[in-house]
Amino acid sequence: LGKIYECLKNPELRAKEGTLFIEDVDFSGENFIGDIWTNIDFIRCRFPASHRIQLRESSRLYFRGCTFGPGGSMDTMHFGKAKDLRFHKCLFYMGNVGFWGEGLFTSCEFVETATDPNHCHFVAGEEVRFDNCKSENYFFLVEKKFRMNRCVFISSPKAHGALNSNVGPAEKDKPIVAEFHFENTTLHNVHKVFWNVFLKNLTLKNCVTEGKFSSWMGKINDDLILEELKKGYYFFARSSTKNKIVVRDCEFTQVGEGTDSVFDCTGGLAREVLVEKVVSVNGPCNFSGAGDGSKATVEAWRDEITLNHSFIIRNCKISHLQINWLQTHNLLIEDCEIGALDLRDSRLGKVKIKNTQFTTLDLRRTLATSYEIDPSGKIVTDQSNYPKGGYKIK
Repeated sequence: LGKIYECLKNPELRAKEGTLFIEDVDFSGENFIGDIWTNIDFIRCRFPASHRIQLRESSRLYFRGCTFGPGGSMDTMHFGKAKDLRFHKCLFYMGNVGFWGEGLFTSCEFVETATDPNHCHFVAGEEVRFDNCKSENYFFLVEKKFRMNRCVFISSPKAHGALNSNVGPAEKDKPIVAEFHFENTTLHNVHKVFWNVFLKNLTLKNCVTEGKFSSWMGKINDDLILEELKKGYYFFARSSTKNKIVVRDCEFTQVGEGTDSVFDCTGGLAREVLVEKVVSVNGPCNFSGAGDGSKATVEAWRDEITLNHSFIIRNCKISHLQINWLQTHNLLIEDCEIGALDLRDSRLGKVKIKNTQFTTLDLRRTLATSYEIDPSGKIVTDQSNYPKGGYKIK
Protein backbone atom coordinates (compact mmCIF):
# COMPACT_ATOMS: atom_id res chain seq x y z
CA LEU A 1 0.00 0.00 0.00
CA GLY A 2 2.99 2.33 0.41
CA LYS A 3 1.97 5.92 1.21
CA ILE A 4 -1.69 4.85 1.48
CA TYR A 5 -0.72 2.60 4.40
CA GLU A 6 1.17 5.46 6.06
CA CYS A 7 -1.84 7.77 5.72
CA LEU A 8 -4.21 5.16 7.15
CA LYS A 9 -1.92 4.56 10.13
CA ASN A 10 -1.01 8.19 10.84
CA PRO A 11 -3.97 10.58 11.51
CA GLU A 12 -1.68 13.65 11.54
CA LEU A 13 -0.41 12.81 8.08
CA ARG A 14 -3.99 12.12 6.99
CA ALA A 15 -5.07 15.60 8.08
CA LYS A 16 -2.53 17.21 5.75
CA GLU A 17 -3.58 15.25 2.69
CA GLY A 18 -7.22 16.38 2.37
CA THR A 19 -9.63 13.81 0.98
CA LEU A 20 -7.84 10.55 0.31
CA PHE A 21 -9.08 8.48 -2.67
CA ILE A 22 -8.21 4.79 -2.60
CA GLU A 23 -9.16 2.81 -5.72
CA ASP A 24 -9.00 -0.90 -6.60
CA VAL A 25 -7.04 -1.94 -3.52
CA ASP A 26 -7.23 -5.41 -1.97
CA PHE A 27 -6.88 -5.18 1.81
CA SER A 28 -6.14 -8.91 2.25
CA GLY A 29 -3.60 -9.48 5.00
CA GLU A 30 -3.55 -5.83 6.12
CA ASN A 31 -3.92 -5.01 9.82
CA PHE A 32 -5.40 -1.80 11.24
CA ILE A 33 -6.08 -2.16 14.95
CA GLY A 34 -7.05 0.85 17.09
CA ASP A 35 -6.47 3.37 14.27
CA ILE A 36 -8.47 6.49 13.33
CA TRP A 37 -9.71 6.90 9.77
CA THR A 38 -11.22 10.13 8.49
CA ASN A 39 -12.08 11.81 5.17
CA ILE A 40 -11.47 8.82 2.88
CA ASP A 41 -13.21 7.57 -0.28
CA PHE A 42 -12.77 3.85 -0.99
CA ILE A 43 -13.63 2.93 -4.58
CA ARG A 44 -13.91 -0.71 -5.77
CA CYS A 45 -11.82 -2.01 -2.86
CA ARG A 46 -11.92 -5.50 -1.30
CA PHE A 47 -12.08 -6.16 2.44
CA PRO A 48 -11.84 -9.91 3.13
CA ALA A 49 -10.76 -11.33 6.53
CA SER A 50 -12.45 -8.26 8.02
CA HIS A 51 -11.44 -9.02 11.60
CA ARG A 52 -8.07 -7.47 10.75
CA ILE A 53 -9.62 -3.96 10.62
CA GLN A 54 -10.70 -2.80 14.08
CA LEU A 55 -10.75 1.01 14.22
CA ARG A 56 -11.02 3.20 17.28
CA GLU A 57 -12.80 6.05 15.46
CA SER A 58 -13.92 6.89 11.92
CA SER A 59 -15.57 9.85 10.21
CA ARG A 60 -16.59 10.72 6.68
CA LEU A 61 -15.80 7.37 5.14
CA TYR A 62 -17.38 6.64 1.75
CA PHE A 63 -17.32 3.15 0.24
CA ARG A 64 -18.35 2.93 -3.41
CA GLY A 65 -18.57 -0.39 -5.23
CA CYS A 66 -16.56 -2.18 -2.54
CA THR A 67 -16.76 -5.85 -1.49
CA PHE A 68 -16.79 -7.04 2.11
CA GLY A 69 -16.04 -10.70 2.84
CA PRO A 70 -16.15 -13.56 2.62
CA GLY A 71 -15.00 -14.14 6.17
CA GLY A 72 -15.81 -16.23 9.19
CA SER A 73 -19.07 -15.65 11.05
CA MET A 74 -17.12 -14.10 13.95
CA ASP A 75 -14.88 -11.88 11.79
CA THR A 76 -16.08 -8.28 12.00
CA MET A 77 -14.76 -5.14 10.34
CA HIS A 78 -15.43 -2.58 13.05
CA PHE A 79 -15.35 1.17 12.49
CA GLY A 80 -15.42 2.10 16.18
CA LYS A 81 -17.09 5.39 17.05
CA ALA A 82 -18.38 6.37 13.62
CA LYS A 83 -19.72 9.55 12.05
CA ASP A 84 -20.86 10.01 8.43
CA LEU A 85 -20.32 6.41 7.36
CA ARG A 86 -21.72 5.66 3.88
CA PHE A 87 -21.83 2.64 1.58
CA HIS A 88 -23.01 2.84 -2.04
CA LYS A 89 -23.40 -0.11 -4.44
CA CYS A 90 -21.33 -2.32 -2.16
CA LEU A 91 -21.51 -6.11 -1.95
CA PHE A 92 -21.50 -7.75 1.47
CA TYR A 93 -20.81 -11.40 0.73
CA MET A 94 -20.65 -13.18 4.07
CA GLY A 95 -18.84 -10.24 5.65
CA ASN A 96 -19.63 -8.57 8.99
CA VAL A 97 -19.65 -4.82 9.61
CA GLY A 98 -20.03 -3.06 12.96
CA PHE A 99 -19.89 0.52 14.24
CA TRP A 100 -21.01 2.79 17.07
CA GLY A 101 -22.86 5.58 15.32
CA GLU A 102 -24.78 6.10 12.08
CA GLY A 103 -24.49 4.20 8.83
CA LEU A 104 -26.19 4.77 5.46
CA PHE A 105 -26.39 1.98 2.88
CA THR A 106 -27.68 2.80 -0.62
CA SER A 107 -28.11 0.31 -3.50
CA CYS A 108 -26.11 -2.32 -1.61
CA GLU A 109 -26.52 -6.10 -1.63
CA PHE A 110 -26.14 -8.43 1.34
CA VAL A 111 -25.70 -12.13 0.54
CA GLU A 112 -25.50 -14.98 3.05
CA THR A 113 -25.41 -18.61 1.94
CA ALA A 114 -25.66 -20.19 5.40
CA THR A 115 -29.11 -20.74 6.94
CA ASP A 116 -27.92 -21.64 10.44
CA PRO A 117 -28.53 -18.53 12.59
CA ASN A 118 -25.46 -19.43 14.66
CA HIS A 119 -23.23 -18.95 11.62
CA CYS A 120 -24.88 -16.10 9.75
CA HIS A 121 -23.28 -12.74 9.04
CA PHE A 122 -24.54 -9.38 10.17
CA VAL A 123 -24.49 -5.59 10.16
CA ALA A 124 -24.46 -3.99 13.63
CA GLY A 125 -24.78 -0.30 14.48
CA GLU A 126 -26.63 2.30 16.54
CA GLU A 127 -28.59 3.94 13.71
CA VAL A 128 -28.75 2.24 10.31
CA ARG A 129 -30.60 3.23 7.15
CA PHE A 130 -31.03 1.17 3.97
CA ASP A 131 -32.29 2.67 0.70
CA ASN A 132 -32.85 0.54 -2.42
CA CYS A 133 -30.91 -2.41 -0.99
CA LYS A 134 -31.36 -6.18 -1.17
CA SER A 135 -30.66 -8.46 1.77
CA GLU A 136 -30.69 -12.26 1.67
CA ASN A 137 -30.39 -14.15 4.98
CA TYR A 138 -28.41 -11.37 6.67
CA PHE A 139 -28.89 -10.43 10.32
CA PHE A 140 -29.16 -6.84 11.55
CA LEU A 141 -28.44 -5.73 15.12
CA VAL A 142 -29.53 -2.12 15.68
CA GLU A 143 -29.51 -0.35 19.03
CA LYS A 144 -31.49 2.82 18.21
CA LYS A 145 -32.98 3.29 14.73
CA PHE A 146 -33.42 0.92 11.79
CA ARG A 147 -34.99 2.22 8.60
CA MET A 148 -35.49 0.26 5.37
CA ASN A 149 -36.99 2.00 2.31
CA ARG A 150 -37.50 0.61 -1.22
CA CYS A 151 -35.66 -2.57 -0.31
CA VAL A 152 -36.01 -6.33 -0.70
CA PHE A 153 -35.56 -8.23 2.56
CA ILE A 154 -35.28 -12.03 2.29
CA SER A 155 -34.98 -14.14 5.41
CA SER A 156 -34.41 -17.86 5.79
CA PRO A 157 -37.31 -19.66 7.54
CA LYS A 158 -34.72 -20.96 10.02
CA ALA A 159 -33.17 -17.54 10.66
CA HIS A 160 -35.18 -16.61 13.75
CA GLY A 161 -34.28 -13.21 15.15
CA ALA A 162 -32.88 -11.76 11.91
CA LEU A 163 -33.70 -8.31 13.30
CA ASN A 164 -32.56 -7.53 16.79
CA SER A 165 -31.96 -4.71 19.26
CA ASN A 166 -29.78 -4.52 22.33
CA VAL A 167 -32.69 -5.15 24.71
CA GLY A 168 -34.32 -8.51 25.39
CA PRO A 169 -35.58 -10.38 28.44
CA ALA A 170 -32.06 -10.62 29.87
CA GLU A 171 -31.58 -6.84 29.53
CA LYS A 172 -35.09 -5.77 30.49
CA ASP A 173 -33.79 -3.05 32.83
CA LYS A 174 -32.12 -1.21 29.94
CA PRO A 175 -33.98 1.72 28.34
CA ILE A 176 -36.02 0.58 25.34
CA VAL A 177 -35.05 2.92 22.48
CA ALA A 178 -34.92 0.77 19.31
CA GLU A 179 -37.24 1.90 16.50
CA PHE A 180 -37.73 -0.19 13.34
CA HIS A 181 -39.34 1.31 10.24
CA PHE A 182 -40.07 -0.46 6.93
CA GLU A 183 -41.51 1.47 3.98
CA ASN A 184 -42.07 0.55 0.31
CA THR A 185 -40.26 -2.70 0.99
CA THR A 186 -40.83 -6.30 -0.12
CA LEU A 187 -40.46 -8.87 2.66
CA HIS A 188 -39.91 -12.58 1.93
CA ASN A 189 -40.40 -15.36 4.51
CA VAL A 190 -39.90 -13.03 7.44
CA HIS A 191 -40.89 -15.63 10.04
CA LYS A 192 -40.09 -14.93 13.71
CA VAL A 193 -38.03 -11.98 12.50
CA PHE A 194 -38.09 -10.43 15.99
CA TRP A 195 -37.26 -13.05 18.62
CA ASN A 196 -37.52 -12.03 22.29
CA VAL A 197 -36.81 -8.41 21.37
CA PHE A 198 -37.99 -5.27 23.17
CA LEU A 199 -38.71 -2.34 20.82
CA LYS A 200 -39.88 1.22 21.27
CA ASN A 201 -41.79 1.42 17.96
CA LEU A 202 -42.39 -0.78 14.93
CA THR A 203 -43.79 0.63 11.67
CA LEU A 204 -44.63 -1.13 8.40
CA LYS A 205 -45.97 1.15 5.67
CA ASN A 206 -46.80 0.33 2.05
CA CYS A 207 -45.00 -3.01 2.24
CA VAL A 208 -45.62 -6.31 0.43
CA THR A 209 -45.03 -9.57 2.26
CA GLU A 210 -44.39 -12.73 0.26
CA GLY A 211 -45.25 -15.35 2.86
CA LYS A 212 -45.35 -14.54 6.54
CA PHE A 213 -44.23 -11.63 8.71
CA SER A 214 -44.17 -12.58 12.36
CA SER A 215 -42.89 -11.06 15.58
CA TRP A 216 -42.36 -13.76 18.16
CA MET A 217 -42.40 -13.34 21.96
CA GLY A 218 -41.40 -9.68 21.78
CA LYS A 219 -42.61 -6.43 23.32
CA ILE A 220 -43.27 -3.03 21.75
CA ASN A 221 -43.14 -0.35 24.41
CA ASP A 222 -44.89 2.41 22.45
CA ASP A 223 -46.59 1.99 19.06
CA LEU A 224 -47.22 -0.64 16.40
CA ILE A 225 -48.18 1.10 13.13
CA LEU A 226 -49.33 -0.94 10.11
CA GLU A 227 -50.44 1.07 7.08
CA GLU A 228 -51.12 0.27 3.41
CA LEU A 229 -50.21 -3.41 3.63
CA LYS A 230 -51.70 -5.15 0.61
CA LYS A 231 -50.40 -8.68 0.65
CA GLY A 232 -49.13 -11.35 3.02
CA TYR A 233 -49.96 -12.78 6.41
CA TYR A 234 -49.00 -10.84 9.52
CA PHE A 235 -48.68 -12.47 12.93
CA PHE A 236 -48.25 -10.42 16.11
CA ALA A 237 -50.23 -12.62 18.50
CA ARG A 238 -47.09 -13.69 20.34
CA SER A 239 -46.02 -10.07 20.90
CA SER A 240 -47.50 -7.32 23.02
CA THR A 241 -47.81 -3.59 22.37
CA LYS A 242 -48.10 -1.25 25.34
CA ASN A 243 -49.33 2.10 24.00
CA LYS A 244 -51.01 2.16 20.58
CA ILE A 245 -51.85 -0.17 17.69
CA VAL A 246 -52.92 1.37 14.37
CA VAL A 247 -53.94 -0.79 11.41
CA ARG A 248 -55.06 1.41 8.51
CA ASP A 249 -55.71 1.03 4.77
CA CYS A 250 -54.71 -2.63 4.71
CA GLU A 251 -55.97 -5.61 2.74
CA PHE A 252 -55.31 -9.05 4.19
CA THR A 253 -55.89 -11.88 1.74
CA GLN A 254 -53.33 -14.59 2.41
CA VAL A 255 -54.18 -17.32 4.90
CA GLY A 256 -51.36 -18.05 7.32
CA GLU A 257 -49.59 -21.39 7.36
CA GLY A 258 -51.06 -23.68 10.01
CA THR A 259 -53.96 -21.33 10.73
CA ASP A 260 -57.15 -20.16 9.06
CA SER A 261 -56.48 -16.51 9.99
CA VAL A 262 -55.29 -13.82 7.62
CA PHE A 263 -54.14 -11.50 10.42
CA ASP A 264 -53.31 -12.06 14.10
CA CYS A 265 -52.58 -9.37 16.66
CA THR A 266 -52.91 -9.12 20.43
CA GLY A 267 -55.05 -6.00 20.74
CA GLY A 268 -56.29 -5.93 24.31
CA LEU A 269 -52.92 -5.31 25.94
CA ALA A 270 -52.44 -1.92 24.19
CA ARG A 271 -53.81 1.31 25.64
CA GLU A 272 -55.39 2.33 22.31
CA VAL A 273 -56.34 0.39 19.18
CA LEU A 274 -57.53 1.87 15.88
CA VAL A 275 -58.50 -0.39 12.97
CA GLU A 276 -59.61 1.64 9.96
CA LYS A 277 -60.31 0.86 6.30
CA VAL A 278 -59.25 -2.76 6.56
CA VAL A 279 -60.45 -5.40 4.09
CA SER A 280 -60.26 -9.08 5.00
CA VAL A 281 -62.52 -11.54 3.16
CA ASN A 282 -60.55 -14.81 2.92
CA GLY A 283 -60.38 -15.73 6.62
CA PRO A 284 -60.67 -14.48 10.20
CA CYS A 285 -59.04 -11.22 11.19
CA ASN A 286 -57.98 -11.70 14.80
CA PHE A 287 -57.51 -8.89 17.31
CA SER A 288 -58.19 -11.03 20.36
CA GLY A 289 -57.50 -9.44 23.69
CA ALA A 290 -55.57 -12.34 25.18
CA GLY A 291 -53.78 -13.34 22.01
CA ASP A 292 -53.22 -17.08 21.80
CA GLY A 293 -54.57 -17.77 25.30
CA SER A 294 -51.12 -18.46 26.72
CA LYS A 295 -50.66 -18.26 30.48
CA ALA A 296 -48.97 -14.86 30.44
CA THR A 297 -51.59 -13.08 28.33
CA VAL A 298 -54.54 -14.64 30.15
CA GLU A 299 -53.11 -13.48 33.47
CA ALA A 300 -52.72 -9.97 32.05
CA TRP A 301 -56.32 -10.11 30.83
CA ARG A 302 -57.53 -11.03 34.33
CA ASP A 303 -55.61 -8.20 35.97
CA GLU A 304 -57.73 -5.80 37.99
CA ILE A 305 -56.52 -2.86 35.90
CA THR A 306 -57.97 -2.73 32.39
CA LEU A 307 -55.10 -1.95 30.05
CA ASN A 308 -57.10 -0.95 26.97
CA HIS A 309 -58.99 2.36 27.14
CA SER A 310 -60.13 2.69 23.54
CA PHE A 311 -60.77 0.01 20.90
CA ILE A 312 -62.11 1.48 17.64
CA ILE A 313 -62.94 -0.36 14.41
CA ARG A 314 -64.18 1.87 11.60
CA ASN A 315 -64.99 1.61 7.86
CA CYS A 316 -63.89 -2.01 7.54
CA LYS A 317 -65.06 -4.96 5.46
CA ILE A 318 -64.19 -8.18 7.30
CA SER A 319 -65.76 -11.59 6.77
CA HIS A 320 -64.94 -12.85 10.28
CA LEU A 321 -63.76 -10.52 13.03
CA GLN A 322 -62.45 -12.04 16.26
CA ILE A 323 -62.11 -9.80 19.30
CA ASN A 324 -62.77 -12.35 21.99
CA TRP A 325 -61.01 -12.30 25.37
CA LEU A 326 -61.03 -8.50 25.21
CA GLN A 327 -60.98 -6.24 28.25
CA THR A 328 -61.52 -2.55 27.47
CA HIS A 329 -63.19 0.58 28.79
CA ASN A 330 -64.66 1.54 25.40
CA LEU A 331 -65.43 -0.50 22.30
CA LEU A 332 -66.70 1.27 19.16
CA ILE A 333 -67.49 -0.47 15.88
CA GLU A 334 -69.01 1.77 13.22
CA ASP A 335 -69.64 1.92 9.47
CA CYS A 336 -68.48 -1.66 8.89
CA GLU A 337 -69.53 -4.75 6.95
CA ILE A 338 -68.79 -7.80 9.08
CA GLY A 339 -69.86 -11.39 8.67
CA ALA A 340 -69.30 -13.13 12.00
CA LEU A 341 -68.44 -10.80 14.89
CA ASP A 342 -66.93 -12.70 17.82
CA LEU A 343 -66.89 -10.95 21.22
CA ARG A 344 -66.96 -14.02 23.45
CA ASP A 345 -65.42 -14.17 26.93
CA SER A 346 -64.87 -10.41 27.13
CA ARG A 347 -65.08 -7.82 29.91
CA LEU A 348 -66.23 -4.50 28.45
CA GLY A 349 -67.18 -1.02 29.55
CA LYS A 350 -69.23 0.95 27.03
CA VAL A 351 -70.05 -0.92 23.82
CA LYS A 352 -71.29 0.89 20.71
CA ILE A 353 -71.92 -0.89 17.40
CA LYS A 354 -73.31 1.68 14.96
CA ASN A 355 -74.25 1.55 11.28
CA THR A 356 -72.64 -1.85 10.99
CA GLN A 357 -73.93 -4.94 9.22
CA PHE A 358 -73.18 -8.33 10.70
CA THR A 359 -74.64 -11.80 10.24
CA THR A 360 -73.94 -12.97 13.80
CA LEU A 361 -72.75 -11.29 16.97
CA ASP A 362 -71.44 -13.73 19.59
CA LEU A 363 -71.65 -12.37 23.14
CA ARG A 364 -71.43 -15.62 25.03
CA ARG A 365 -69.82 -15.29 28.48
CA THR A 366 -69.31 -11.56 27.88
CA LEU A 367 -70.11 -8.83 30.39
CA ALA A 368 -70.40 -5.11 29.71
CA THR A 369 -71.34 -1.96 31.59
CA SER A 370 -73.60 -0.77 28.77
CA TYR A 371 -74.57 -1.71 25.22
CA GLU A 372 -75.66 0.47 22.32
CA ILE A 373 -76.11 -1.84 19.34
CA ASP A 374 -77.97 -1.38 16.08
CA PRO A 375 -78.95 -5.03 15.48
CA SER A 376 -78.60 -6.17 11.87
CA GLY A 377 -78.19 -9.91 12.36
CA LYS A 378 -78.44 -12.72 14.85
CA ILE A 379 -77.16 -12.02 18.35
CA VAL A 380 -75.91 -15.05 20.29
CA THR A 381 -75.78 -14.74 24.07
CA ASP A 382 -76.10 -17.14 26.98
CA GLN A 383 -77.00 -14.51 29.58
CA SER A 384 -79.41 -11.62 30.06
CA ASN A 385 -76.85 -8.86 29.68
CA TYR A 386 -78.25 -7.59 26.39
CA PRO A 387 -79.37 -4.90 26.11
CA LYS A 388 -78.83 -4.26 29.85
CA GLY A 389 -75.53 -4.86 31.58
CA GLY A 390 -74.62 -5.03 35.22
CA TYR A 391 -70.87 -5.36 34.97
CA LYS A 392 -68.57 -2.48 35.91
CA ILE A 393 -65.19 -2.42 34.24
CA LYS A 394 -62.24 -1.63 36.51
